[in-house]
Amino acid sequence: MIQLKAGMSGEYRCFLYDNEQDMNVIVDTGWHPNLIVNIGLDQYHTGNPFQRTYIGSGSTPAVVTQVQMDTFEAESAIPGISDGVLSGNASAPDYEFSQIKSRRFAAGVGTTTIQEIAMGGSADNSGTLIFNRVVIAPIVKGATQVLDVLFRVTLWPPVIDVIGTVGTASTVDGVPYETITRCLNLDDNNGSTVYSSINPIGGASSFKAFDGNLGSITDVNPLGNQDNGDGGAGSDTGTYTPGDNFFDLNFDVGLDGWVLPSELIRTLRGAVRHFTFQTQFGEDPGAVGAAIPKTASDIMDFTWRISWDRKP
Repeated sequence: MIQLKAGMSGEYRCFLYDNEQDMNVIVDTGWHPNLIVNIGLDQYHTGNPFQRTYIGSGSTPAVVTQVQMDTFEAESAIPGISDGVLSGNASAPDYEFSQIKSRRFAAGVGTTTIQEIAMGGSADNSGTLIFNRVVIAPIVKGATQVLDVLFRVTLWPPVIDVIGTVGTASTVDGVPYETITRCLNLDDNNGSTVYSSINPIGGASSFKAFDGNLGSITDVNPLGNQDNGDGGAGSDTGTYTPGDNFFDLNFDVGLDGWVLPSELIRTLRGAVRHFTFQTQFGEDPGAVGAAIPKTASDIMDFTWRISWDRKP
């Protein structure tokens, strides 16, 4: 099993406007970090935590174990300024990708002194299942004023090669194979194709086998001839346990799948929502020609573990 880990980080920004007619900005907090809580990391795989925004009057500092607002006052699912705006860094060293989720609190909604804000899922309208939370400098929202709360979530794909060994449960003819795993196509994070949304991770696709070496971090595919398999896609295996922050992406390829002209697999390619990856096999990862034999008489099972955590 090969593990790839992505990072996540969050920021917030608030705009307070004088009234619904003029919409003159009277408070602009600028961008500041917010804390992604533990159940927020869980929801990144098991739900969609980017639907609603909550405001409250509580002032208890945010901690990772929180599951709800301190003192809930109001919620909104109404899009605000810059909602959905995508941005991507299509170059080294990080190739990070961001999207803004913005929600508007209209005149007469949330008229209070706001000291905490959070984001959560579509099924929660009371701030009891949050993705993130932050205590902010107090914003006094008058009865005629309008508030936009923006959260920018940034995904940080794995950019460093992962060196490993396929374990004894997955040997070929009793031979353990060393591996190099690397992302692909990271310079395409411009919001138009692979990175079109920050919706929860998943969506396994594009499993292919190649007889050439792995490509660079900006290549679309590994090198050499390719075989697209027998139509089977990877599947998320097992039941997610809160706190795991990973899922195992398993695929099973039948007799007719991944049979290359050489009947040797050097590199595998796969994808989930947000990034594409490749794994090269060989007793010595640097050796040209080291590969796994795969004929029409063989079946093959393989598992990638996809994990995520807060970016330090």
